[in-house]
Amino acid sequence: MSASWEPSSWIGRVGGLAVALGVGTVAFAGCAIAAADSESPDSSKHSVGTSPSHSPAHPRTAQTADRTPAAKQVLRDSTASTMAKPVKAPAANSTVASVNTEAVQAGSAPRDTATAAPRARRLIMPLTTAAQTVSTPAAVASVTPTSASAAQNTSVDPYALKPKPSLNEIYVAVASSLIGIAQAAFRAVSIAVHIGPTVSTLNQTLPFNGYNLVPGSTEVVTSFYGQWTFWPGGPTLVQGQQLYNVVDPTTNENVGSFGALVSTGSPFNLGSKYVELLVTSNDGINVGTEPGQVPPVGSLISRFDLFGGFGWSYSALASSPSHLVTFKLLTPFGDIPLPFGFDAAKGIADHTVDNTPINLGNGYSIVPADSTGETIVGTSGFLPYYTTVQGHQVFDIRDSAGNTVGSFEGVFTPTADVMGVTTEAILVTKVTQGTAGTKAGDVPPVGSVFNVMYEADPNTYAVYSSLPSPFGNKVSTILVKDGTVSNIGTFPLNLLDASALPPVRRLPGPDGYSLLPISNLVPSGVNGLPPREIQIQGYQQFGIYDAAGVQQGSFDADIATQLDMYGTYSQAILVTKVTSGTPGTGTGDVPPVGSVFNYTYFGNTGFGTYYADMPSASGNRVSFKILTPVLDIPTWSTYDASAGFGSVSFFDPFTTP
Repeated sequence: MSASWEPSSWIGRVGGLAVALGVGTVAFAGCAIAAADSESPDSSKHSVGTSPSHSPAHPRTAQTADRTPAAKQVLRDSTASTMAKPVKAPAANSTVASVNTEAVQAGSAPRDTATAAPRARRLIMPLTTAAQTVSTPAAVASVTPTSASAAQNTSVDPYALKPKPSLNEIYVAVASSLIGIAQAAFRAVSIAVHIGPTVSTLNQTLPFNGYNLVPGSTEVVTSFYGQWTFWPGGPTLVQGQQLYNVVDPTTNENVGSFGALVSTGSPFNLGSKYVELLVTSNDGINVGTEPGQVPPVGSLISRFDLFGGFGWSYSALASSPSHLVTFKLLTPFGDIPLPFGFDAAKGIADHTVDNTPINLGNGYSIVPADSTGETIVGTSGFLPYYTTVQGHQVFDIRDSAGNTVGSFEGVFTPTADVMGVTTEAILVTKVTQGTAGTKAGDVPPVGSVFNVMYEADPNTYAVYSSLPSPFGNKVSTILVKDGTVSNIGTFPLNLLDASALPPVRRLPGPDGYSLLPISNLVPSGVNGLPPREIQIQGYQQFGIYDAAGVQQGSFDADIATQLDMYGTYSQAILVTKVTSGTPGTGTGDVPPVGSVFNYTYFGNTGFGTYYADMPSASGNRVSFKILTPVLDIPTWSTYDASAGFGSVSFFDPFTTP
């Protein structure tokens, strides 16, 4: 596609995709990049100069997945590393939970003894994170420069640049966010009025290349997304790791196996089923792109069943000299192959999906410390429209000469879509070197959020940042275009502070009981498109309390939260282990493993929604309520969000030895 950044063409393409597909992956990319004219008197002439952030710090020749037993894994094998339990709560000025940072090794996946499959390599579980107290930065001078020479670039303060509004940018941001709200509201209404059984989307078998990809182990669920989630996060998606067998449907012979990151759910309607696999390991035997072969490491395979036999399938297989991309429309009358150019697997096997440096506009850049050092732990795209991978790694802060002045650990999520737009979100989880602060050259404090958005032209991109500070968080949205830095953080793009989620509150539970976190958050993933919205996944422990405030029990949980530019806040909770009390669905019982809670609050209005699903052998207990400042309005719903959770296991950092 063209690398043109003219407002009319770019807004048309981005807006058209957002409206037609409702995906929203490119929404803020268009919003932030479209129309900031570098020749306008409101733009700031800060030339980026010779900053190394315009090209990868570690240039690499594109690689493809090796078909030999020595093929490199996307997820690196781990030794005897462990995850420690959370420590004391951080100081009052810290914004993210305090926990220890170490990789976690998953146990061996169970094997199907009925078919002799080669053993898949071990997968890596998510990284835990450690918060550190935010240092006190010096106050930044309040100035409003409108232009400066190239020599002044290293001392530019993006926060002080005069903002430049744009109706086109605001239109795209508002339009795409409203589409996300409409989709989330539709899912909420569907849940409220749902009657009948719910089909599990877990443990799906995928027809592929004339063979079947059949789950060969118990899925280890590592994270999930709630119902009220914007794209590029995956609404309803459950993420995990699993072994798959390649099975001949005629003879039922297993011809090979592979390890995969799995993402399943029903993102568009309650009857649809989506599944996506990212191949992370194999034993190197019978690997290739032909029917009956094991897909190479770095390949993506997906299927979407919409309704009545209609849907589509998509795959991008890592191969040489180019990836093999296949797209088919599925109908009850036969599959219809169609040409499709978007390669969603690009950059995964060769480690280039996340190694583009991020220029912060102040003479410093965020650069991966090791261009091949990332650990990918999840996928949550909606193929073939867009793809995301989630992982963690160490990042350096480098000056304009390429010198490292500090480092931090962070979780990250790169995205790419059919329009050629790419983004990367980063959440800082631990400062490992240098001084934490908000000044140029400081290491961003724990809890800082960044989001960079590119199109085809690597010299034009937008950067959102939110840095916690005891003097008030530092929030900025800038555009870098051909060496010129502009502040585009105008209304409504200046509303979201991604590093300031709402304070901890009691959440309503069953029978008048309430849920309250009793541990710090262990962040495991970041997503969303700040400044439109921020999505954070993680692990947390909760207590259940009666009306008098007496704790009746506790449990460990996966959680997913989202805060958007309008102040709408949602939180989803998935119970993974009961740690005290009696599991059950009766009054005073602790919600059993597999229970799901979804909360949505529309700012401080008192309005919102509440959903709870607690599994039971005698029938699930489901509740859906519309929350108002006066009273809660219950509705009738039989939607079972916990369907299938009895057939999986859960990763739990609080109990990992």
